[in-house]
Amino acid sequence: MPPDVHLAFRAEFIPHNSPWMPWGMVIALLLSIALAVLTRDRNARLCAAAAGLSIVACFLVTMFGNVPINDEIRSWDPAAPPTDYLSRLRLWDLLHDIRTTVVIIGFILLVLAVVLPRSPETTPTARATGSKQAGTPRAPIA
Repeated sequence: MPPDVHLAFRAEFIPHNSPWMPWGMVIALLLSIALAVLTRDRNARLCAAAAGLSIVACFLVTMFGNVPINDEIRSWDPAAPPTDYLSRLRLWDLLHDIRTTVVIIGFILLVLAVVLPRSPETTPTARATGSKQAGTPRAPIA
C-alpha cells in the first residue's frame, strides 16, 4: 500500500478507536477485580488478579506508547510524512504487539480462573460442613 494511503487510513481510523478502547479496558479491569474478590479459591483469585495486572499493563503501554504516536500520525501530512515515519510506525507496531500479547495472556488467565478445578476447601459442600474435604465420605459398596 502506498505510504500516503496507509497514513491517511491510519489518521482516519484512530478517532474511531479512541472512544471505545478505554471503556473496554475499564470494564475488563473491573470484571477481573470482581472475580478476584468474589472467588474463594486461591488459584482462581491469583489468576484473576494477574489478569487485572495484565490489563493495567496494556493500558499503560497504550497510553504512554501508542496514543502519543497516534497523536503524531494525526498531525502528519500523508503526502509528505516525516523522514523517520517508518521507524515511528515500527515502534507503534512493536508496542501494539506487546499490548496484544499481554492482553491475550490476561484473557488466558481469566479463563483459567473460571475453569481451574477448585481446591477441596473452597467447594460449596466443604464450606457448608466446615470440612476440608469435598463432600462426605461414602460407605464402601458391598
